[in-house]
Amino acid sequence: MPLTPLPKPVFFGKLIFGLILLAIAVTLFLIVQAPVIFMSEGTRALSRVDRWFCLLEYHEENHPEPIAWGSYQMAILDRDSHPPLEALPENFIPIAYVSFGEAENYRSYWSRIKGASWIVKENKNWKGSYWVDVRSREWQALLLNEVIPQVKAQGFRGIFMDTLDVPIELEHKHPIDFSGSKDALEALVAQIRRRHPDFILVSNNAYEMLPRLAPYLNGVLAEGLNSHIDFEQGGFRLAEVTRRGKKIEVLKHVSRKQALPVFVLDYAPENSAAGAESFRALSEKLGFKPYVAGRKLDRVYPQ
Repeated sequence: MPLTPLPKPVFFGKLIFGLILLAIAVTLFLIVQAPVIFMSEGTRALSRVDRWFCLLEYHEENHPEPIAWGSYQMAILDRDSHPPLEALPENFIPIAYVSFGEAENYRSYWSRIKGASWIVKENKNWKGSYWVDVRSREWQALLLNEVIPQVKAQGFRGIFMDTLDVPIELEHKHPIDFSGSKDALEALVAQIRRRHPDFILVSNNAYEMLPRLAPYLNGVLAEGLNSHIDFEQGGFRLAEVTRRGKKIEVLKHVSRKQALPVFVLDYAPENSAAGAESFRALSEKLGFKPYVAGRKLDRVYPQ
């Protein structure tokens, strides 16, 4: 007996249903395989920031009342030297400076770690700051169990992770002695994110590692993207064109992929308002959020 042909509407209906199921399966697979994007309230809050500043040397007698900072939405402050955070304007975002690749001899922990085997050498450009081996469990425990909990207890909404380039440079220059430093840095940042899912994490530079760190971040900062301090000759130096272009490529890539806001901290002579304005314009043209300061981050520079 010949088979009865399947009615066309039924055939095409089953075909469309099968294609829908296939599309759903592929979508679920891609979601599972994709890195987690932390588009948290912290990321959204940073995205809303228009004006910000970085003040790492705060002296009460030299600065106006914090309420005068009402035209700003965010500040990076030293965790041991800052105004009372409760006096800051409502919805202001205070971010604490934390050095990941260096230990500082003016911190309360210094007497306990001075002379440790994992302290590598003093930073020739910043006296009193010492490169550390981020693979050290003692250093990691200090950050995880002491520094960051203290920062949160003070009322900071997040941390600015500085000196991330140190482990990258150590592993490049001494691949045997410091093998695994970059992996250790990523694992450390990932652990902070797991412990503090709602805490704001902002990185500084570390372009080589940014694609790996970006899934854990709420924002990225590029220090010296257009102009930086010249430690050898003194004064300031314009960023080298080729290197600047490569940095911008990385910043745009991670910003696009992880929906991260990009902040730029440039340096210019205090008597060069035109220079500062030109650096701000360069960053704003890229869609970044600029702040231009003098050599010392000891005041709020007009923008």
